[in-house]
Amino acid sequence: MSRSAPAPDMGLAGLRGLVVRNASLLLNAGALAFGTIVTAVLGFAYWFVAARSFTPEAVGVAAAAVSMMSLLAQAGETGLGPMLIGHVPRRPQDAGALISTALAAAAIGCVAVGLCYGGLAQLLPIGMGDLLAGASGCILFAAGVGVTGISLVVDQAFVGLMRSATAMWRGIGFAAGKLAMLCLVAWLVAGATGADILATWILAQAASLLVLAGSIRFRHGTQGRAWARPSLTMLRPLAGDILGHHAVNVALQVPSLALPLVVTVVLSAETNAAFYAGWAVLNVAFLVPASLATVVYSSGSGDPARIAPGLRLSLGISALTGLVAGLAFLLASQAILGLFSPRYPELAGTSLSLLGFGALAVGVKYHFVAVERLRGRLGPAAMVLAAGGTLELAGAVLGARYGGLTTLVQGWLAAACLQAVVMAPAILQSAFPAVAEADAAPSLHPQR
Repeated sequence: MSRSAPAPDMGLAGLRGLVVRNASLLLNAGALAFGTIVTAVLGFAYWFVAARSFTPEAVGVAAAAVSMMSLLAQAGETGLGPMLIGHVPRRPQDAGALISTALAAAAIGCVAVGLCYGGLAQLLPIGMGDLLAGASGCILFAAGVGVTGISLVVDQAFVGLMRSATAMWRGIGFAAGKLAMLCLVAWLVAGATGADILATWILAQAASLLVLAGSIRFRHGTQGRAWARPSLTMLRPLAGDILGHHAVNVALQVPSLALPLVVTVVLSAETNAAFYAGWAVLNVAFLVPASLATVVYSSGSGDPARIAPGLRLSLGISALTGLVAGLAFLLASQAILGLFSPRYPELAGTSLSLLGFGALAVGVKYHFVAVERLRGRLGPAAMVLAAGGTLELAGAVLGARYGGLTTLVQGWLAAACLQAVVMAPAILQSAFPAVAEADAAPSLHPQR
């Protein structure tokens, strides 16, 4: 006889119990969400100032460089950030040494990857104009990859410590700093280029990390817990786990970060300026499921009993966010672009009207990653993500070549939705384990 899932509590008492049981998840996800909202507002202001102060070509080149910098940082940090989220809650006594070692390794790896890419740019056209044409541009870009990678590891370390508020304040400081620097460049530098815009991003990122380090040192003193001597021997037993997380990370982030570069190379830097404005707004919606899924993974690593209820709550919030984003772009994509620059609606037309519904599919992808990390199925997850990411980029490239920006969006969206359909069963099994067990029960005891 199959078991049925227990009926959930209804009414105010049930809601209160749900909140109490998931208080830690909600507080940490709430900190990330609040930080997301504030940085989104500041990010909108940043690209608004850029669109109003610089040429579309300069903005498009800078946007493509920022995306590539973030992608290379994901490659260079080699999965150390997600490793910290999973292992810091289990090994609090080693947290300081683990974090310090991860930061040192990420800094070296990211700078090396950035320099290699800068060298490759001397040989191949990559759609960034003259930004990487000389040694100074390559050094600036490599430094940007380095500080971006360090910031990724720092933020994920604090999520692992269930201190997401610290990561939130660092992110807000970064967003405010880059906006202030961009305004200064717009005021002082006539005819600023994409490299000038990129420099504000890199310097603000570095400044936010220095302020964070200074505040930790002030609170804990020179002998405090802010820093421990790095020890690569600590990472050797975790090498398989780290590489698995790295493969998942890269496969997860490549489509999102490479898409602006695809628009720049296949279409034009001017078109990418308009596309990136809409893409940046949509990434605010992406950050909601990303933050929630990250906290589900962190809390589930420390207490497996929290996985199912936390996952259900996270999925519900993410679905609502994706629906709102889809309707917003469907009804007002040109108005959204017009907020940045009056030229952007002319460049993009109605091409981005369906783009917002991608938030629903991307939300499924983030939760699939959280579930597979908790199951320890990093290899299979990386293969599924790599296949799906390849399909996304192929759909975007083919769409761009044969129909422009409109069919690029349609090709990417179709591939993203197909991925979500493939990934959904694994998520639902973890979100509703009692139902999954009940459905599987007859096969365990076949009738004779």
